[in-house]
Amino acid sequence: MLVANEWYVASGSREYPALLVPLNDHPRRLFWQGAHPSSFPKPIAVIGTRNMTAYGAYATDYFVRGLIACGFCIVSGLALGVDGRAHEAALKYGGKTIGVLAGGLNQIQPATHIPLAQKIISFGGTLVSEFPRGTPPLKHRFRRRNRIIAGLSLGVLVIEAGERSGTHITAGFAAEYGRSVFAVSGPITSPYADGIKALVNTGAKLVTTVQDILEDLPVEYTTISAEKTADQNREQQRLFTGTQQANPKARIVEIIQQSTLIDIDAIVEQSTLSLSEVQRFVGELELEGIIDRVSGGQYMMRGR
Repeated sequence: MLVANEWYVASGSREYPALLVPLNDHPRRLFWQGAHPSSFPKPIAVIGTRNMTAYGAYATDYFVRGLIACGFCIVSGLALGVDGRAHEAALKYGGKTIGVLAGGLNQIQPATHIPLAQKIISFGGTLVSEFPRGTPPLKHRFRRRNRIIAGLSLGVLVIEAGERSGTHITAGFAAEYGRSVFAVSGPITSPYADGIKALVNTGAKLVTTVQDILEDLPVEYTTISAEKTADQNREQQRLFTGTQQANPKARIVEIIQQSTLIDIDAIVEQSTLSLSEVQRFVGELELEGIIDRVSGGQYMMRGR
């Protein structure tokens, strides 16, 4: 349970979040712990599946890092998978983040994210909910939470999503509210390829860089230096262009993801990269917590 002070703001108040005001179904009251939810001028949602792949973790880190560098605050649902990773990445890269809950502010789910919720508050972020303290996060309340995620945000970025999931509900609310929806390009072998395709077919923009996102947001929210934008594009394009030459580390993640266990020689053979390149990228992936080295010099995805 969280012990920080809890506050609320009522609809109609001057302090009510401006992005929620025009919505017909906006919450009558919004409870929060931490910074005032109106104190974040550039909120953008980053959401996705609870069953995140290593590629999804990597993509989340890259996009959140770029968005934080552009001054955005990350909004998400404090769930397992992409949501939790988005909050953690925002804090890791020195940004602020908003966690939107499906129950009262002392009803963190999963319970393993209580330390993360406390860290969000400690580092200048906030937790918000339309439900008073003690309200359990029952299944039907997650849809109501999802509309707040969409409503609080200038746009919604989807990292990975199944064909039928709460992520699609949030994206649907975003489209209804006139917000841009963005979907991250992923490997065609991904179990979430069809979910991303479905989002694109209903109007989401396929993105490979932060600049792709900035192009669809109001200009007053996207003013950053041309040099910084170019640097971010070069870094992110290396991961997301879909070519092996531009995405060596992502290619290695994909190869390891398709194997239970795999050694360096097999990775070299499948990737056509040099031994020294594979050793360097594998070492970086270990340090980033994406893969593990096991006995016999073999590698596997972390958490498998």
